[in-house]
Amino acid sequence: MKTKLYFSLILIGLLSCQSSNKTALTHDQQRLVLIYVDLLALQQNVSPTNPAYSDSCKVIMDKHGISESSYSNILQSLNRQPEQWEAFYQAVLTEIDSRDQQQVQQNGG
Repeated sequence: MKTKLYFSLILIGLLSCQSSNKTALTHDQQRLVLIYVDLLALQQNVSPTNPAYSDSCKVIMDKHGISESSYSNILQSLNRQPEQWEAFYQAVLTEIDSRDQQQVQQNGG
């Protein structure tokens, strides 16, 4: 399952990349990375068709102090600057790896 996730993120990142220039993410885009990774983790445990999914999404948004409209605005800013998608997906992969390493350390491995 994790392999599919990594492959999907890499593929989307490569397809949406229109420039090889690395662009730094804004503070809001960095927050979006954390939210996005939390949402990916949620999708592994709760189906989006499950009524609890939308409530869980709201909890994640509240945890990060962001409204749904702000979330949408940040996504729109990424869409206006497609070169930032590469940096976004790289940051997502880095965050996933970091969380995986933390989990391994917590489990004594």
